[in-house]
Amino acid sequence: AMPLTAADHNSRLPMPGGGRIAFLSDRDGRFNLWSSDARGRDLRQHTRHRGQDVRHAARHGSRIVYAIGADLRLLDLATGEDRKVPILLSGDFAQRLPRRVEAPPFFEQAAISPDGQRVAVTARGRIAVLRTGSQRRAELPVPADARCRGAVFSHDNREVHAICDIGGEQELWRFAADGSGAPVRTTQDADGHRHAVFPSPDGRWLAHTDHRGRLRLSALQDGTPAGPARVLDQARMLHWWQRVTWSPDGTLLATTRMDPASRRERLVLHRVADGRTEVLTSDRYSAGDPVFSPDGRWLYFLSDR
Repeated sequence: AMPLTAADHNSRLPMPGGGRIAFLSDRDGRFNLWSSDARGRDLRQHTRHRGQDVRHAARHGSRIVYAIGADLRLLDLATGEDRKVPILLSGDFAQRLPRRVEAPPFFEQAAISPDGQRVAVTARGRIAVLRTGSQRRAELPVPADARCRGAVFSHDNREVHAICDIGGEQELWRFAADGSGAPVRTTQDADGHRHAVFPSPDGRWLAHTDHRGRLRLSALQDGTPAGPARVLDQARMLHWWQRVTWSPDGTLLATTRMDPASRRERLVLHRVADGRTEVLTSDRYSAGDPVFSPDGRWLYFLSDR
């Protein structure tokens, strides 16, 4: 027996074959692949990795596969070619599948953005914007002593409107959807409990409802209030507004109104420009959940007739 390598460095994992012995050595400061003849002469360095050590290696003929970092590489001693081995993992990727939470704690509402790429989640008075892909979650800056609810996106996906009691009264506030900056108040006419807010698809209006059965409209200019809200409709019976829907061009609003005599809900159409109101359905059948067609020419709804 005779030593193949000197004692002033570390060598390990000998792999003989084809008249040469390949091995790992740290003689250049990092463990790399080297080889020598059967007597330990004619040293050759085959890899020159500096950031990490070559760890495991296995040989078959003139080819050596070795591990460096998180990669596997294949070295051909005969040609000197050294390339990364592409690794494709197969599986059901359970972590990527939709997961249903049967009883989410303190969950209140989720609203999808107009572009379908984000969702505003309201829970325990706080608002978070979640996104598809690898983008981070944005926590909106709700003050610690305030609570918000009913968060919905603006028409351009850049802002979130919500009902908040910042300062003590329930007003409409807007937040940057990426969580930057401070919230801005968009109404100053709180006189009771607000139900929900419905931004128009053209960014010019905010429709909002309250516990008095009122449907009010606030005009916006550059995202700020342009004046006091005006009442579009006043229900004669207190109830929760089930649905308020904008037409695609932002000129019409379809809502439901409880008929006090029949106690059935009827569809009502409001024209934003002049405040004109048209009752669309009779009091013989309940109607609700109005939705405009994409071109705004038809109105679909549910009815129990």
